[in-house]
Amino acid sequence: MKIPKDLEGDMGIGNFYISTSSGTSKNEAIPIIYTKKDTQVEHMGLNTSGFSGKNLSYIFVDGILNTKQQLSNSKSNMDLKGNDLKIGKNKVDIIQFNNKTNDKVITHKTAYYEVKSR
Repeated sequence: MKIPKDLEGDMGIGNFYISTSSGTSKNEAIPIIYTKKDTQVEHMGLNTSGFSGKNLSYIFVDGILNTKQQLSNSKSNMDLKGNDLKIGKNKVDIIQFNNKTNDKVITHKTAYYEVKSR
């Protein structure tokens, strides 16, 4: 599943930021994840408040679905693997649909993280 094409900016209720061992994306900061060449998996925190818990949240990294979670006022983790760990700036999108994935998007939030090699 890929991210819907016509999304523009943040919309909907709630707030979201990511957290890594180097910091958070609060106030539009870009936390850094340091990886080694052979790193298989890294963990990143997802922190949400005010999200509608009745709608499933689809979490995308660089436009490709990473995971689905039930988020509301939540602190959870997600795994970053493969292309999620490519060197450079990466985008995380959380999307909630009205009902099904072909329905209207009711929530869209974004944050960024950067991957650097050690």
